Amino acid sequence: MTAQRRAERLEDVPIAISAASAQTLERAGITKMEDIARIAPGVQISRFGVYVQPAIRGVSTGLVGASAENNVAVYVDGFYRPFQRSLNLELTNISQIEILKGPQGTLFGRNATGGALLIETIQPSLTGMSGRLSAGYGSFSDVRVQGYVNIPINDKAAFNIAAYSRTSDGYITNYDGTNIAPVKNYAINAKLLVRPTDNLSITLAYDDVYSSNGVGLAYTADGRVAAKAAFPSAIIETRDDRSSMNQSPKNPTRLVGGGAKIAYDLGPAMLTSFTRYEREHDRTDYDPDLTDALYYTSRNLEMDKAFSQELNLTSTSPGALQYVLGLFYYKASANSINRQIRAFPSTVFVPQQDALSDTKAYAGYADATWQFADNFFLTGGLRYSQETRGLVVRNPNGTLATDSVAKSHSVTPRAVLRYNLQPGANVYASYSKGFKSGVINLGAPFNAVRPEKLDAFEVGYKYAGGRFRFDASAYHYSYKDLQVGAVQVINNIQTAITTNAATAKIYGVEAQASASVTDNLNVRASVAYNHARYKDFHGAPANLPNAVTGLNAATCPNAAPPPATVPCTQDLSGQQMPRAPDWTANLGGDYTAPLSGGAALIFSGNLAYSSAYSPQQSDRGLNGARYRFRQGAFTLLNLSAAWRAPDEKLTFTVYSNNVTNARYYIVRTGNAFGDYHVYGEPRTWGVRADYRF
Repeated sequence: MTAQRRAERLEDVPIAISAASAQTLERAGITKMEDIARIAPGVQISRFGVYVQPAIRGVSTGLVGASAENNVAVYVDGFYRPFQRSLNLELTNISQIEILKGPQGTLFGRNATGGALLIETIQPSLTGMSGRLSAGYGSFSDVRVQGYVNIPINDKAAFNIAAYSRTSDGYITNYDGTNIAPVKNYAINAKLLVRPTDNLSITLAYDDVYSSNGVGLAYTADGRVAAKAAFPSAIIETRDDRSSMNQSPKNPTRLVGGGAKIAYDLGPAMLTSFTRYEREHDRTDYDPDLTDALYYTSRNLEMDKAFSQELNLTSTSPGALQYVLGLFYYKASANSINRQIRAFPSTVFVPQQDALSDTKAYAGYADATWQFADNFFLTGGLRYSQETRGLVVRNPNGTLATDSVAKSHSVTPRAVLRYNLQPGANVYASYSKGFKSGVINLGAPFNAVRPEKLDAFEVGYKYAGGRFRFDASAYHYSYKDLQVGAVQVINNIQTAITTNAATAKIYGVEAQASASVTDNLNVRASVAYNHARYKDFHGAPANLPNAVTGLNAATCPNAAPPPATVPCTQDLSGQQMPRAPDWTANLGGDYTAPLSGGAALIFSGNLAYSSAYSPQQSDRGLNGARYRFRQGAFTLLNLSAAWRAPDEKLTFTVYSNNVTNARYYIVRTGNAFGDYHVYGEPRTWGVRADYRF
């Protein structure tokens, strides 16, 4: 495990972790980023339109657009991956995934308020040529092809390359019978490993990832459709997995990046450098008005760039003191260009404000574990972070709307006491702090928003012995300065902006276990209870149904005019936070049945349960009695059966995901256009052939 930036056994890491190997992911039917929640308790991988937003124990974000960042840090092969849209990943060429729960502000720094998601892909190997070819076909004309090959160049260098392609008609149909949200994804990943000496290792990596999947924008109307008033004969689809749009959403995202990992063995310590540059080009062109009428259309182009450099020095010699020292630098820019809308009665696109934001971040950190007595370990860590944000916004006529700069800093400590009860078993108690980077509002008054901060206390137990592994933890979070949309009075004018308007309290318990019952039978199970509630969230903005028109309204009557109306707000204090079901659970496993001649049948299954939650927002009804946009409790079941050849090179698999055809929302919300939803995939089936060499 690398959860503490050094190689350790999972049972010795005093952090709640859900880990999965490539085999576990494949047999559980986990093929894309959003599926990870099905094997990890207390985790949701949600989306807001085309933006992918992980949530761990209820800690997530609803902010989207240029410069918007998650508060669960994502790392791929040790490199920080900041952009939300390019997290719409197919999980290919994976060796392992680790989900670190709780704030990871000391070792992983910025935007690790909720935790960190560490994805490791297959690295080049000097030991011999190897590879894999895979092809599959499934529901909705889903065609997937992928390949991987590792080629040693000589005894000091090796090269690998992985490629992936997926096309699908998608499961959502427009009113006219067309496929409104087809999928077209591809990825090429290449790595070169060079070991000029026994002490020096250099890995160069290149990524080219393309994703076009409009499912998060292919809305089905629930009601309160504003366009109906202007176009009484407009078509409005309310049937599940159907949409009524005058155009298919266009939302291609392409990320191109490169990185260099250089590791030098100094003897008692390893010095490692991580350098990465990436750029992402995004386009969003869609029709959010829920009808086939030309009522409202939006176009937006985004271009994001990021450079990061990290150095860490990690102890490698055995001894009572183990440590990690590190320096981190990050520079990024996000540019929204040519933003345009067409709003009835206009028939032409009208330019909007263009925004350019830039970020510079510096950090230094130290973390050490000291065995100060038999079986007692004390860990202490500290990170200092400093950030500068800049924002330049120009009006449609080219005039300057703002040129703003905001600076912030954060100190995020960590302290852990661990006691080994016996070999392979320990208990721990920890305190840690995390932060999410501050932002500047993209709209007037362009004010700075402070970083989110979270203080976490956790106790846990871990055991690993023989064929059995078990761990459990309990935690309590104090969460403040949440960056949320809220109504604020500025210069006697009430407006809805992003601000530090909320505090929250989160606590819960979770447990997970896995066992190799026999050489052929593996089982795993997990359960989590998570109580995530806003502690103080007055003035939360809301689009409430108008008593006369029945349509959602952003303004409400004012008890003391003037003005006659004010922005609609609700007090969400005490209410459940979005993406935070009280209960989640998982049960999975696989069984290998040997056949004569050395072949085998492999049967796998994965069951995932979630209690009720709100996918996007916690709005209440007019009387405050219930949540308006709610996902009820649901269970997802994936099953597969595979035949494996005697030499274990060739495998044929048949599978079905969401076997019981459970309907669950990936989008359910409302705004001035109306109330709407998008369901996740219905029951699907597929076949796949794999050849390994």
